[in-house]
Amino acid sequence: MSQNTDGDAIVSTGIIKRIEKELISMDKCREEYILLSRKIIRACRSYTSRMINGGDIDMSEPLKMLDELREMSYSGDGMAYQEIAEVLILHNILKRKPLPDYEILRIPPEHYLGGLCDASGELKRYITNLLLNENNEEAEFYYRIMSDIYYNIREIVLPDKIVNIKKKTDVMRILVENTGDIILKYRCR
Repeated sequence: MSQNTDGDAIVSTGIIKRIEKELISMDKCREEYILLSRKIIRACRSYTSRMINGGDIDMSEPLKMLDELREMSYSGDGMAYQEIAEVLILHNILKRKPLPDYEILRIPPEHYLGGLCDASGELKRYITNLLLNENNEEAEFYYRIMSDIYYNIREIVLPDKIVNIKKKTDVMRILVENTGDIILKYRCR
């Protein structure tokens, strides 16, 4: 073992072992986060489908999952936050309530925006269901909300490292245009 002039070891295995222990702990947290994230994503997709098809959900469940997620020391990729945001946003929109506040929910703003973009895609499905059931007025009401979301989000121009919504905004533009066309066709019938 290399030593300095005072006889101290230059390379301390103690430091390296402590680092390894910390990294193993971080990896364990990461694995727990991945499992929780998958559980949340599956549940949120199920909640979204139920709401789009006219069902209701117990909002305490997504809020409970949000609490679990916030307790994690590993933050991961944010997909679980985004899915929860989407469910909470969609629920409020369909109940004709104001959007939930990301700060009160303590959802990181970039993930909240991603959830908001995704909620507008789910609105297209909801609007289509309304039109198929000849609820044209209600479909137009939700179309205006969908458009409002798009026109407000498209104003956000920040680097992808801050908030990666450019692709989602492009998709939203197409969804808004297509949904407008569908509503117009139903009006002309």
